Amino acid sequence: MLLMTGAAALAVGLRARSGDAYHAAAWRATGATFLAEGVSVTTQNAFGGAAMHAGGTSSLMKAYLAWLPVFNHSRTFMVTGALLALAWLALHRGAPGPRFWTGLVALLCLGTAVGAALGVREGSFTRTGHVTALAGWDLMELLVILPVLFLLLVKNRVDRLLWALLGAYAASLALGIFWFLVLGQIAPGWTPSNWSRVAVRDALYVGMAAAALFRWLAVRRGREVHGMLGPPPLRVSMIR
Repeated sequence: MLLMTGAAALAVGLRARSGDAYHAAAWRATGATFLAEGVSVTTQNAFGGAAMHAGGTSSLMKAYLAWLPVFNHSRTFMVTGALLALAWLALHRGAPGPRFWTGLVALLCLGTAVGAALGVREGSFTRTGHVTALAGWDLMELLVILPVLFLLLVKNRVDRLLWALLGAYAASLALGIFWFLVLGQIAPGWTPSNWSRVAVRDALYVGMAAAALFRWLAVRRGREVHGMLGPPPLRVSMIR
């Protein structure tokens, strides 16, 4: 779902040559971010699947458990970097140009590096230690995305489908924090069913992918999608 969301969002940003430049830039930035996150998740899952097949006492499993915090924290901080870039897009008066894209790449790389360093410092996976850390860093990300959503809303710098996509992602963070706290602190001796843990986020990820695909179809059909506050006000020149 993350790969589909990223690919569709990036296609929207690259194809939307006309219309609001801010909206197109936000779709492109969001698409690149979730595409990178999807690649990271897919790589981690392939690594984890091979480790599970090798067995719980295998060297491959030990290597996977050592790398698990690095994967998870690097993604958290990478997306946080992208959110800061979207905040800049909301506050900046000029049209997004080379400085914005340079800043986005820098923030994505810096966030990935900071998260990876925190993962290395944390060490190999432990249920209570890593799950609690995940809840704390996801809470940080949630506290970043909520004001960014507000800025994007009042500045009308993203269309309503992208705002809905980011809102669904924020909801997935909130639900993930709940599950992590349940697993790590509230009931460390209890494990919910695998399908329920996956379904918590997958339902929202489906909504994210649907929002990106609907927007891509709108671009193909030449339909405009305005921001949450409607179309921008008309600017009538008094000079003929």
